[in-house]
Amino acid sequence: MKTSFTTNLDDLVANTKSLAREVLEKADENHGGYFTVTIETPKRKGSEEQNRAFHALLNEFWISGCSSFNTYEQMRDHYKLRAAGAKEYMFADPAGQMTVKTLSEVRGWYVEVPYSWAEMTKDQRRIAIDLIIDEMYESGVNTKKFDEIMEGLYGYKLHDTGR
Repeated sequence: MKTSFTTNLDDLVANTKSLAREVLEKADENHGGYFTVTIETPKRKGSEEQNRAFHALLNEFWISGCSSFNTYEQMRDHYKLRAAGAKEYMFADPAGQMTVKTLSEVRGWYVEVPYSWAEMTKDQRRIAIDLIIDEMYESGVNTKKFDEIMEGLYGYKLHDTGR
């Protein structure tokens, strides 16, 4: 059995005994009395603010009707692929569906699989946000929500109508 959780240092110190007891109570009886305990700092690549901004922008672009994508997922993946490249490639093979890491391994038609938002670096996330903002401008998105998002990101409204 493997378990993990994220907590702050004060709670970890104060609750180590009860946390260990909880893990032991849930553990498989075949552990032989031994456990491996690992403590590490969380590996956060990007910020929660970036996550909220990206998804708010995607949603507003989709709702505006100004994007040229067929589906929301296609739009989302487009920006992730442009910012971070493909994580892997999928293609059909006589043996079945194949997934490979490099384009040179692909035979025939393929689909690029983007990195998940959580796997992208902070810089890649910034690039994706910049790309979607640029295309929203170019596509003529002019909504109150877009202005609110931009004001939250940059501190100013794009289309200040004086109202």
